[in-house]
Amino acid sequence: MNMEMQDIPPSHEDSLRLISSMIETARKQIGDNGFHLLFWGWVTIVVSLLHYGLDVFTDYPHPYFAWFLMVPGSVVSFVYGYRRGKRSKVTTYTDRIMVWVWVTVIVSVVITIAFLSYINFQAVPIILLFAGNATFISGWLLRFRPVVIGGIMLWIGTIVAFLVPPAEQLLVEAIAVAFGYLIPGYFLRAHYKKQ
Repeated sequence: MNMEMQDIPPSHEDSLRLISSMIETARKQIGDNGFHLLFWGWVTIVVSLLHYGLDVFTDYPHPYFAWFLMVPGSVVSFVYGYRRGKRSKVTTYTDRIMVWVWVTVIVSVVITIAFLSYINFQAVPIILLFAGNATFISGWLLRFRPVVIGGIMLWIGTIVAFLVPPAEQLLVEAIAVAFGYLIPGYFLRAHYKKQ
C-alpha cells in the first residue's frame, strides 16, 4: 500500500492558529519596536523647537533651515527600514499597506512644502493632519490602541495649530508630536519587549 500524503483540509482550530500566527507576525514586523515613531518623534520635536528658537530668540533670517535636518533623518530611517525589511522572513499584505500609507504622507508633505506660498506658509497644521491620518491608520492596522490615540492627538494638534500664530504652531507641533508619536512609541516598544 503506497502511503502518500493526502491534502487534508486543516481543522477549524488549525486555521485559526495559522491566521493568529500570521497576524502576530505582521504586528511584530509592522510595530518595528516603535523605532520609527520614536525616531521621528524626537527628530520632529528637536527641529520644531530649533526653528522656534531661531525665529523668536535670534535675528537669524532663515530659521526654517532647521528643517533641513530632516534630510539626514530620512536617510537614517530609510536605511533602518531597508535593513529590517531584508532581515524579515515574510512580507505581509499589511506590511505593504503600512509602507504605502506612509509613502502617501511623504508625497503629501512634499507637495505641501512645494506650494507653501499658496497656503500662506501655514504648513504645520497640514503636516500634523497628514501625520495624524497615517498614525491613526497605522494604529488600527497594528490593533494597538495607543497608536490610534496618537493619531487622534495629532488631529487635536492640527486644530490648535490652525488657531495660533505661525511661530506658536511650532510649539503646538512639538507638543502634538510628543503625544502623537513619542508616548505611543514608548508604549509600542514596551509591548514588543514583553513578547
